Amino acid sequence: LTSGYSYLVTGDPHLIEFDGHPPLAKAINALPLLLAPDLGSPADAPAWRSDDPTSLIWVTQQFLYSYRPLDRLVVAARLPVALLGVLLAALVYRWAADLFGPAAGLGALLLATFDPNLLAHAGLATNDLAITAGSFAAMFTFYRFLHRPTASRVVLAGLVLGLALGTKLNALLLLPTQLLLALAYAVFSNKPRHIPRLTFDVSRFTSVWLIAGLTLWATYGFEMRSLPGWPFPVPAGTHLLLWQRVAEATGGGHPAFLMGKLSTTGWFHYFPVAFAIKTPLPTLLVLLAALVAFAIGWRRRLTDELALGLFVVLYAAATVFSRLNIGYRHLLPILPFLFVFISRLMFDVLRLTFYVSRFTFHASRLTLYALLTWYILGAVAIWPFHLAFFNELIGGPDQGYRYLVDSNTDWGQAFKALHRYLEREGLERVRLSTYIEYGEALEGYGIEFDPLPPLHGAPGVLPARFNPPSGTYVISTTTLQGIFTADPEMYDWFRKREPDARIGHVIFLYRVPEPVEPVDWVAQCTVPVAPLPPDVIAEGFGRDDLRRAYFDCTQSWLIPQGGQSPGWYVLSRDTARNEGAFIQAHLAPARLSFEQTASGLQPPFAIYEAASAPAAPARAASVRVGGLTFLGHTVEQRPVRAGETVEVWTYWQVEALPERPLSLMLHLVGPGGAPVMIGDGLGAPVEGWQVGDVIVQRHRLELPPDAPGGDYDLYAGVYWLDTMERWPVRVEGEPDGDRIALPPVAVKGATHF
Repeated sequence: LTSGYSYLVTGDPHLIEFDGHPPLAKAINALPLLLAPDLGSPADAPAWRSDDPTSLIWVTQQFLYSYRPLDRLVVAARLPVALLGVLLAALVYRWAADLFGPAAGLGALLLATFDPNLLAHAGLATNDLAITAGSFAAMFTFYRFLHRPTASRVVLAGLVLGLALGTKLNALLLLPTQLLLALAYAVFSNKPRHIPRLTFDVSRFTSVWLIAGLTLWATYGFEMRSLPGWPFPVPAGTHLLLWQRVAEATGGGHPAFLMGKLSTTGWFHYFPVAFAIKTPLPTLLVLLAALVAFAIGWRRRLTDELALGLFVVLYAAATVFSRLNIGYRHLLPILPFLFVFISRLMFDVLRLTFYVSRFTFHASRLTLYALLTWYILGAVAIWPFHLAFFNELIGGPDQGYRYLVDSNTDWGQAFKALHRYLEREGLERVRLSTYIEYGEALEGYGIEFDPLPPLHGAPGVLPARFNPPSGTYVISTTTLQGIFTADPEMYDWFRKREPDARIGHVIFLYRVPEPVEPVDWVAQCTVPVAPLPPDVIAEGFGRDDLRRAYFDCTQSWLIPQGGQSPGWYVLSRDTARNEGAFIQAHLAPARLSFEQTASGLQPPFAIYEAASAPAAPARAASVRVGGLTFLGHTVEQRPVRAGETVEVWTYWQVEALPERPLSLMLHLVGPGGAPVMIGDGLGAPVEGWQVGDVIVQRHRLELPPDAPGGDYDLYAGVYWLDTMERWPVRVEGEPDGDRIALPPVAVKGATHF
């Protein structure tokens, strides 16, 4: 609106240049703003003369967002777009009815009227519906011109083509489409049918393009502009400059999100996936039926088929190879052509089934009515948040953010609903993150907020992102998925939780309560490295007083304070995803709360919240070994055979801190009394112990291949590493040697294979 209105009142295109789009659609949207005499001029904004590409944002904030009530401008600017939607629906009906009859026209009209994606963009003051209506109108008038190239149709086709080219730069695809279609008409004339004849009037075709060029030039006020590196001024130089600006802006790529992944270069499958999950399922089903019927049924003249399908093919191919993967809206121009195509074939299929059997005819008709009812109800059910529509293939609009974000979900359309929700719940101030600089506009809707990244005035990175402080957080699904944030994983703590409310399907509200129990520790696995240095722990958890402990989680598991207080475990992401039973068993009671999946300043890591819980299996007798209490053990519950590995976990609680390194012992003794295997070790250095900690030691004992069958005795204990001296054992306070006898392990010998 700012760039369009500024062009209307000043004739200066410099804000248009920063926007990267031709002025026509924006100027049409801004026309109603001329009826607001108190609006003023954007030229009075302090940022008006800035050469910074972001000046359009600042002028908008300084000029437009301060207007009250803002809806007076927004609603007025959307009316021209809504009228374009009405025109588009009328043209869809007309072309379908002209080709295939009134019934097909009504079918196409219904598809266009209730498509949630067209409905969404018919209510937004942007240029996406303008190019959709313009492209369809340009092809329709050109198709009529080819059938009967009268002078009036030449003028109309040229005018409409020029206007379409003025809506958006990618409307340029209309030119090769019309050229190819004209060549097809020149080769395959209607008289006589199927016999090639070069009968096309080249002069009239040239006239269409000439009129289109003059019309496009008129949208720039017949400007003559010199461009950098050009020796002379050229007509509509701003249009050429826009192409240059877009190439520069997209040459380095653009942030995009698809199914959990981020990219700046895009994916070939982005738009096919978007089409599959944001197009209503009834549309996909009847489109599939139409394609099948087209493949096996009768067809109209090749030129008629090309008039409907050529633009769709070229435009779809261009979007697939585009690096600008930012929204389904870039597919809108193909929808009206598909609706006309579907309408003919859909009704043809129903008519043909009548000749097969009356039962088949009625079944097909009922199927059609059911699909249309489903289609209409789907559009009505999501009102007024059509932009967030996703079909049932991925679970509907509430699940869409897991697959696509940006203009596929949130363009600020839910902020009024957010205001109503906050008012209803009595929430006066929230912490807010969105990817568009709404600034004073949000305050104009009565939303009081503290800005979170990437909003202006917020810190570059979310403070305490591993452990956000209590409060009410409102986060757009786009920033939730890491688009336009300094760190793509910034909001992963929230991604790991279900929101308390979904506003308009695309703005998530989280209530973060005060912790029930104080959290005092962070324990990090050192394999392959400890992921977080002390400064990142202090910044990420928002605390510099946390106890920091370290252990080798492939050998031992450290449970600070014996599980009596909650805390966090931090592991390398690869280690955390290890399928080993030891690691997974100890992570199972914890909850994954944050995950960094890509290498950055830190290697990929995972953070788990560990609640307070018992740390070891219950044991009847009190067994004390020096400054440690033996809490029990677990053994793999399966038949053990010779040549296999038996794994035993022993549990120890720290009662007094040792003064030097030690080892936790586990020996396996065979039927003859001779030691078979030794599984000693310790993966939690004693320097990091505190009284009350529980150490779980993992012992792996590999049986020899020729081990005889029988019961094997297990003995646990502790000894000093420097002297190998074993610690004395006391059971119920009474001395009991220097080792703890555990229940035997039954081994099946080699003869059992």
